[in-house]
Amino acid sequence: MRINHAVVALMLISPLGWAGNMTFQFRNLNFGGNPNNGAFLLNSVQVQNSYKNPGYSADFGIETGVIFLINDGIDRGLWNLQNRGERQNDILVRFRQLSSSPAS
Repeated sequence: MRINHAVVALMLISPLGWAGNMTFQFRNLNFGGNPNNGAFLLNSVQVQNSYKNPGYSADFGIETGVIFLINDGIDRGLWNLQNRGERQNDILVRFRQLSSSPAS
């Protein structure tokens, strides 16, 4: 009788040993997620981003606001340039032309 109970108990308990552990894993890197998911998450976020920065100009490769501040400082004489010829820098001259022309 004892053996029968032991066999039945063993048969009922053994399937529990087959089950794996359920573990929770974060997906987001900010909360301790897998760093290998970083590139995938970044790409999926960049695809969804439709915001275009109005101060960014693809022509110059840098923000036009920064060029404006540099250009304005040079024109006002706030910065002493070692070489006065640097005022005629191609990027600054082109920016002056673009910023002074009427928007179309």
